[in-house]
Amino acid sequence: MLGMSNKLHNEHERGYPVEPMPAIVGPVKRGVAEPSVGFVLSGVGGGCWGGFGLGVQGRSMCFVGIAGDRTLIIDGATFGESMGIARQETQLTPAMQAAAKSDGGRYGITIQIRQKELAVTLRAGTSGAMQEMKASAPLAETQRERLLNKNMSMVGKGGYPGFVPYIDDARRTDADLTKPAAANRWSFAGLDRLETLYRASWRLKDKAPAALLKRKAELLDAVDKDPATQARVMADSESHLAAVIDAVKACGGDPRVKSAALADLAGVVMIFGARRGQPPQKIVLETRLNDRIGTDMEGTLTVSVQSGVTNVVVATHPLGRLSRRTTCFTDETVTADPKQPVTCTATATLRWRGEPVTVTQIQTVR
Repeated sequence: MLGMSNKLHNEHERGYPVEPMPAIVGPVKRGVAEPSVGFVLSGVGGGCWGGFGLGVQGRSMCFVGIAGDRTLIIDGATFGESMGIARQETQLTPAMQAAAKSDGGRYGITIQIRQKELAVTLRAGTSGAMQEMKASAPLAETQRERLLNKNMSMVGKGGYPGFVPYIDDARRTDADLTKPAAANRWSFAGLDRLETLYRASWRLKDKAPAALLKRKAELLDAVDKDPATQARVMADSESHLAAVIDAVKACGGDPRVKSAALADLAGVVMIFGARRGQPPQKIVLETRLNDRIGTDMEGTLTVSVQSGVTNVVVATHPLGRLSRRTTCFTDETVTADPKQPVTCTATATLRWRGEPVTVTQIQTVR
């Protein structure tokens, strides 16, 4: 019942979910008369939409999600003429949109399959300033049975929607998923730091300094060791991180490559997309930032568009403390000539451990 079409659990990794369930989602429960599931949805501004498909059968499903930061949708019309759930659209209030924007563009959606209706709760915002909306659709018994017995799927289009699903796994397996796994590569707490060292050394190639390569080798060797050894090596690696930063700054090579390597060490990941909207003069720019390590950083995100010789700064967003979750920004601008190629740039300028860190992504829209 309520199976996901992608595998959420792995006995060896046990890395689901990627963060504790926030207050904007829940409660979620399986194995009860009226089960519920939930997810955090982000990056659905502009012409993008995303959500859950329930009762999936081929390309037929009941979609529950958000379009364009404007509309909460329940749409099961593709169930078929005899089983269709009529499309319902609920416009998001300005307060709901503002609450989501204040929390990195995140919405929490909880779906409950009740006896006679499909109930949807939408929340956004931080504690003390949370907004909530509700919507529902009536269910016939045949529709309810399909929702309960067919798979679910995460679906989206028109951009880069982000999903964090929260499913109550009511299965009882031989492995106790409430207890940490034994030491192995997938449960290693220093895996994110190890990834940053690998990315930085890959970026610098033959210019990678010995201090960086040494810390990478030590952490790699620790992944299969006992928890006490792992903790000791991780602490030692963090204590020598300043020396690694100095070594990267002093190594030869292109300054832009060294700056990108420092961003790798900081754990900053940026995904930037640009596309034409409607009308085609409109350019929609979507930026997603994530800090894999969860360190304190401050700075700004600048989004600009160049058409011909004219360069226009579309938006400048202040960046507070980045965290392991993704922060999303959606911006729009209008160009004079829809046939002219447009170069779109997103630049995050940050300070990390007293060092300037710059991450730049460029997209060309034709």
